[in-house]
Amino acid sequence: MRRSVSENLILPFIKKNPAVAFFALLLILGVLLMLAPSGGGEDSPVEEARVAELCGGVRGVGRCSVMLNIKEGEVVSAAVLCEGADSPAVESQIKELISSLYGIGYNRISVLKISE
Repeated sequence: MRRSVSENLILPFIKKNPAVAFFALLLILGVLLMLAPSGGGEDSPVEEARVAELCGGVRGVGRCSVMLNIKEGEVVSAAVLCEGADSPAVESQIKELISSLYGIGYNRISVLKISE
């Protein structure tokens, strides 16, 4: 009867070198985790829509679109496009709102006028 590669090579190696096999497995898992998409990516469009709706409720904002930059599950920056962005008061209110939601500095929030 013919034996598979795992029976001929892998299983005897694991039995003789369990520590090496364990670290090899950890290395493989680490590489797979590094290649996997970061957390928060799937929820991002839902979160962005909620923030856009919230920003749209600020007086003078008008039509609004939001994009969040998420790294390792945390919002690190935000871009807001809205009709009222040319007003310093609107820009300030949007930055204050997003800063308080995510704990990011005003310098990490861009508020720009949306194209007509």
